[in-house]
Amino acid sequence: MKQLFIISLAAIILMPACEDKEEEDPKNDLIGYWILASETWTEQVNGTVVDSSTDTYSTDDPYAFDGMVRFTADSIYFCENNVMSSAYFCEYEESYTIDGDNLVISEGGEDEMIQFSITGDKLTISFDDTYTDAGTTYTYQSASEFLRYTASFPPVEWTTALPNDDYEPDSTYTTATAITVGATAQDHVLYPDDRDWFSFPAQVGTAYAIETTGNLDTYLTLYGADVSTFLADDDDGGNELNALIIWHWTTAGAYFFEVRGYDAEESGIYAVSVVTGTSASASHKPISKAAKKGRHTFIRR
Repeated sequence: MKQLFIISLAAIILMPACEDKEEEDPKNDLIGYWILASETWTEQVNGTVVDSSTDTYSTDDPYAFDGMVRFTADSIYFCENNVMSSAYFCEYEESYTIDGDNLVISEGGEDEMIQFSITGDKLTISFDDTYTDAGTTYTYQSASEFLRYTASFPPVEWTTALPNDDYEPDSTYTTATAITVGATAQDHVLYPDDRDWFSFPAQVGTAYAIETTGNLDTYLTLYGADVSTFLADDDDGGNELNALIIWHWTTAGAYFFEVRGYDAEESGIYAVSVVTGTSASASHKPISKAAKKGRHTFIRR
């Protein structure tokens, strides 16, 4: 009898340990802010890849963040900084639920499944869309990687206006910034309605590539040594929405070019360089503005 009592008592003591633990809500790992770190995408037509890209973004300098995604218990927000002022915004995008390894997003009365995974402080979200139009099948696939943001929000830099660059004033050809051919790209700040002028020496019979890099939508215009002679212009010839002009010089001299935003309100940081030759840093074909602005992270697809 005593032995039976001891066994029963042990069972009672051990019972809580044997009970199934309540499953942790998978949303708990998602809740918080995530910095966009990279994005890979491909576009196929009838199974053939026609365009692809891998883009990486700064995760160290809050001024250069390409945006953050914020997850709450049931909603997704997109947060972005206005580097030209002390303003930022967090805009509601859509509500979501979780089904296994998928985010379930209701859009237009239909549920859309977007695969996600979390490994440590890295969130990967994959999006796959296929549709057929007039007998042609189009497939778009993307994978966005985010790093968990653990500092206080908003970053201090998001409440402080971005200081202008050291090359100002350079808004006219008379104050143009001199660029050394083949040197490290110069970092510049573009404000709304801003125009940055540059000059460089060109040699006869040499081809030069003038290029901007960064996340801005830039526009390049090249002028002759007299400034009044138009030679060339470009919008999206470089990497994504960056501008690129390749020109073969037949007359030596100091030439000028202007950088501005495609839209007057375009603002932020960009880099500009001039190198000899017919190739620059752009490693893939440019994409259309509609495509770029329509696929900015998985929620801006």
